[in-house]
Amino acid sequence: MRLSYRMVVFWKIGSQPMFSDNNYLFHRENEIFSPQRAAGSPWSETMKHGGPVNAILTMSVEEVAQDLGFQIARLTLDILKPVAMKPVRLATQLLRKGGQMAVVDAFLTLEGSDEVVASARAVLLKRVQGTEPVFDSSRAVAETRHDIASEPWIPEEVVPLLPAGMHNLIRFHPSVDKERPIYWINANVGMLQDRAMTPVEQCATVADMTTVIATRMCAVQEGNDNPNIMGLMNTNTTIHLSRPPEGEWFGFSDHFLQAADGYGVAECTLFDEQGCIGKVTQNLIVKA
Repeated sequence: MRLSYRMVVFWKIGSQPMFSDNNYLFHRENEIFSPQRAAGSPWSETMKHGGPVNAILTMSVEEVAQDLGFQIARLTLDILKPVAMKPVRLATQLLRKGGQMAVVDAFLTLEGSDEVVASARAVLLKRVQGTEPVFDSSRAVAETRHDIASEPWIPEEVVPLLPAGMHNLIRFHPSVDKERPIYWINANVGMLQDRAMTPVEQCATVADMTTVIATRMCAVQEGNDNPNIMGLMNTNTTIHLSRPPEGEWFGFSDHFLQAADGYGVAECTLFDEQGCIGKVTQNLIVKA
């Protein structure tokens, strides 16, 4: 299998960084991406949060999609082991390129190692606007983000007890509608030292929280203030997109959550502020 290492280059604004050291995920130096404090997790000072891992893999895939003039239609992200807070390299492999579909793999390795610690596979489709037929069976959400009060993602009294990381930067608007709650979420970080996240990177980042969001929505519907969210761990994330995401805020609703015999599934319908954009699903391990 031949892999190509790609330096992902997007626009640069001015000669000074757009973000502070604590508010972007990775510092790019040629082909090496060094994690910043914002890429950390609540579990350990030595481990990256799953959202930034999703983000950097998506960055690599999106660059290939842009080169080909295609859109990401399905993106599966696998975290194969805890990803250390160390510099990483990206590699991509184009598996298929047709007239309307392409398939690309992306691989994340720690600098100095060939072991793959996380991977992605994306199905890319050619977008042809205005073609028929057009179907849309999704339901519009009753509450927009502006209708819902903001709350901390992590309770303020808990923040000092946790390592620095993305979990402390997330912005969050949780619905209390018991019939059909929707939770709006934004990672509130830059991607690199010189640019913000693209919408699809932002979407993949917050999609890592699908299981937590689905569990919290179950708790809202059941009137339970203390959901057991720590007992469920996602092992992967699959996003199906019916159109390119827009903006920086994403809504999660219409949740599904089921677990038995040590594993399970969580799913939500995905929205941006223009409407429904698809579905996100995660496989779960039930921790003893």
